[in-house]
Amino acid sequence: MALQSIKEGSAARFALTGLYNTAVGYSVILVGLWLGLGDFRANFLGYVVGLVFSYFVNRSWSFRVQSKPNIREASSFLGAFVVSYLVNIIVLVMGREMGLLQSPILHLGAMTAYTITFYLLSHFVVFRATDRPDKKGRNFGPRRGVAASLSKHRAIVAPIACVLIFLAIFIDTPLTHDVSWQFWLARQMNGGTPLYGHLMEINPPLWFWMAAGIDFVAKHLNIGPLNLYILLVTMWALFAAIAFTRLAALADDNMSMAVSLLVLGLLLVAPMYDFGQREQLTAIGVIPYIALIARRQRQQPVAWYLAVGIGIGAAAGIAMKHYFILVPIALELWLLFEIRRTWRPIRWETAALGLCAVLYGGAILIYTPEFFTNIVPLVAAAYHGYERSFFLQILRSEVLIWICCLAWIGCSWWRRPDAPSLPLLRALVIASLGFMVAYFAQQKGWQYHAIPATVCISLAMVIHILHAPVALGKGLLQKFAVQPLPTALAISYILVGLTHGTYENQRGGLEKYYSRWSPGDSVMIVTGDPRLVFPHVEKQKVQWTSRHFAHWMISAIAKAENSGKSSAELEVIGQQIRSQMVEDISCHSPKYIYVNVRQLPYGISPLQFRMTDFFKRDARFTAILENHYALTDSDRNFDIFEAKSKVNSIPGIACYPIW
Repeated sequence: MALQSIKEGSAARFALTGLYNTAVGYSVILVGLWLGLGDFRANFLGYVVGLVFSYFVNRSWSFRVQSKPNIREASSFLGAFVVSYLVNIIVLVMGREMGLLQSPILHLGAMTAYTITFYLLSHFVVFRATDRPDKKGRNFGPRRGVAASLSKHRAIVAPIACVLIFLAIFIDTPLTHDVSWQFWLARQMNGGTPLYGHLMEINPPLWFWMAAGIDFVAKHLNIGPLNLYILLVTMWALFAAIAFTRLAALADDNMSMAVSLLVLGLLLVAPMYDFGQREQLTAIGVIPYIALIARRQRQQPVAWYLAVGIGIGAAAGIAMKHYFILVPIALELWLLFEIRRTWRPIRWETAALGLCAVLYGGAILIYTPEFFTNIVPLVAAAYHGYERSFFLQILRSEVLIWICCLAWIGCSWWRRPDAPSLPLLRALVIASLGFMVAYFAQQKGWQYHAIPATVCISLAMVIHILHAPVALGKGLLQKFAVQPLPTALAISYILVGLTHGTYENQRGGLEKYYSRWSPGDSVMIVTGDPRLVFPHVEKQKVQWTSRHFAHWMISAIAKAENSGKSSAELEVIGQQIRSQMVEDISCHSPKYIYVNVRQLPYGISPLQFRMTDFFKRDARFTAILENHYALTDSDRNFDIFEAKSKVNSIPGIACYPIW
């Protein structure tokens, strides 16, 4: 019966509409390919262009629906589009795996699969048959049951659909120099090079262990490790959004759906420029934990397995940096103050958090004890060279968001001290204050350092808006419409993220220096600014030959020497990094050595401190340059040395292959 109904006219009308949509969408795809958008972005753009037109033409002409458009129908249509588009992506991926890259024929085949899937879903799921003149009175209960089920679970279905669309667009998004270095280092670790014993990284090992695991899995699945990383981070954010919404126990499904989508926007879209950074992972891990603590304050039950999972996620997020331990401590003290005698220190989430902390600390002591013996003293002695003034730390749009949100919430509490307590709002504010302390404690003022605090305070504003006295008794959209200023504050971080866009290395003008590289060349760039190195070396498929991400410690050394306050400790560090560079050159004999003479962090000029002269203090380095390299270029940015003969390795030092 179902197949017979397809032959009654709607298929032909759908086909004619589809031909027009296909022509328009295919034209947009071809233009996108011509503009260099790549397969996935051009493909997505083509479908988005025709989506709105398709909805109205199909409902009014193809299927001749006589009822008025409604939210259920529109959301079902969007869901059908998402499912059909995923079928299209699957065909596209399979074709690419078969070697059909940038192929118009491949896109035509993918669009055919999309069209067939979309028609079947539109006919049997989206448009009500009882609203069509030739189908009155027929029994379509099962179809309505599917639509009703999707609507009932829209707080879960909507974020899943948005995440699928997000992945379709951003699965190949460029990632920062830090993440590029993270996965370069992970690749070396999987090849057997010891972290901290040879690979010099100042951060604790968890982030790099994660990358090593992802790199290992991606290699065996024959996919890009960065693509897998984006997928895993996105799915973790999806879990965080759904878990946060479920634990928040909001008034209705519409409110839960709106909050889950806002959480996704804050966790994925707002930090897009710094996607994959440790602070983004911290925000993703901690957000459900905050909602769980608020639920404990209300003394409502939580499934043990959910509490354990949230505790493990929070442990991973907090372990990214030691500063973040302030947040669970502050939340626990608040919970103790709120429920007093009924407070229990050992709960499923705290047990998971504590056990993970013990295991992580033990793993560092067992597998990377050099972190404490080599890295911690180095950071304590020299990392202050990257510190910025308090004034520069507050000159960020994120800090302005903090100030405005805290002022609004604080004034609301002061004006209505008798207002009902909102545990989730208070927990979010406490967590945001803890992350703000961590931001200023790091004394860098970098954009990604502000992510966790901004996510928490923005969510606090959302909860405040939904429960404000002026919003009582109003619909979801009205709650936001009657509070335009707090609504603007709540979404301002997402707007800031959209303004920043995806990562784009701001070290412009480097092309003329790196254009001489060929894939497989071995290079070394001696600089205090890692943006001059990554992701350039990975994009151009050259071999990075230094154990350092960048010589960040030179900033502290240069500042001390310029001020006449150099210490014996810094002198020793200077000798160590000069010796390490000589060893790296002797092990790998790079084809090119670039010495950055101008762009030291925070404005140290070459007249005061010249990097090349600093490294020439080691006689072995001077001898290597004189005997094996020729100075081919020198300007206000780089001294560029090109190899004229191979450097022999120094007997007795450990050399590791580059992977």
